[in-house]
Amino acid sequence: MIFVVDLKNPSHPVTQKIHIDDVPVHILAHPDGKRYFVLGHNHFFTYTLNDGKLIELAKSKIPYGQGCFWIHPNGKNILTSRSKDWNTEVTKPEWFDIVGNKVIYKHKLEIDSSVNSSYQIMGGILRISPDGKKALISQRTYDNGIDFADILIADLTLKKPKITGVIKQVGDGIESFAFHPNGKMAVATCLEKRKNSLAVLDVSSNDPKVLYYLDAAGGSQGIEFSPEGDKLFLGSPAHGRIEVYDVINDFELIKNQKFIKIGYGHNSLSMGPRYN
Repeated sequence: MIFVVDLKNPSHPVTQKIHIDDVPVHILAHPDGKRYFVLGHNHFFTYTLNDGKLIELAKSKIPYGQGCFWIHPNGKNILTSRSKDWNTEVTKPEWFDIVGNKVIYKHKLEIDSSVNSSYQIMGGILRISPDGKKALISQRTYDNGIDFADILIADLTLKKPKITGVIKQVGDGIESFAFHPNGKMAVATCLEKRKNSLAVLDVSSNDPKVLYYLDAAGGSQGIEFSPEGDKLFLGSPAHGRIEVYDVINDFELIKNQKFIKIGYGHNSLSMGPRYN
C-alpha cells in the first residue's frame, strides 16, 4: 500500500491510500519534479501528483527481486540493488533505462576482475553521487557480528556500468549513504550489535577510503546532509530523535549536543530536494 500525506497541513493527514498488486518497498521522486517511481518485487510503478492525488502513469514488468533503488540525476536511468531471496541469494545491482514513463531492465552490474570483492546476501542499500558518476553499494547490511563488509563502487560513466572499485572492510553491516555537496566526503552508517557508528569516507580520489569513525546510537541508520552542507542529520527514531553533526571544512564532522526531538518510528531519513 502507498500512503499520500499532506505535509502543508499542520496535522499531516493521510489524503490517499493506494492498494497495488505488488509489494511496494521504495518510492523516489524523479529529477523532473513531476513524477514518482515506486519499486515493487515484480514491477516499477510511475505516478504523478494531481491536486494532491497520485495518478498512475505506467506499470513496468521487471525481473523479480527484493531491494531498493536510486534514480540517476540524468533522469534517464535507475540503479537497483536486489536479490531473489534476501536471506539466501546474493544481492546484485541492476541497471535500468527510463523510456517515457516506462522502466526497462538492461543488465546486472559485473564486478571488474581487478576488484578484490564479491556480492553477498543481505545487501540492497545503494546511492548514486550527485554528479551521477559513481554509486556506493552495500555488500551486506545485516547479520552483524560475522565480519566486516565492503562498500562496492560502481562506475556509471561507462557505456555498460560495472563495479570498478571497493572500500574494504568498512563495518559489520553498511546501511545508508550520504554524499556531501562538496563532492569529496561521503558518510556510511555501520550497523553493530548494540551501538552503531558512522564511517566518514574520502571519495574525492581514485582510491576512496575510510578516514575515521564516529559513535552513533544503536538503531540509527538514515543519514542526510543539509543542502548547504553545514549539517549532517542522522535518523535515530528508536531513541526519539534526529542527531545533528556540524560539518567543519572538507572532512570533519563534530557531534552537536543539540538534537531534533521526534516520535518513535522507522529509521529512514530524507531531505529534499535531491536534485539541482
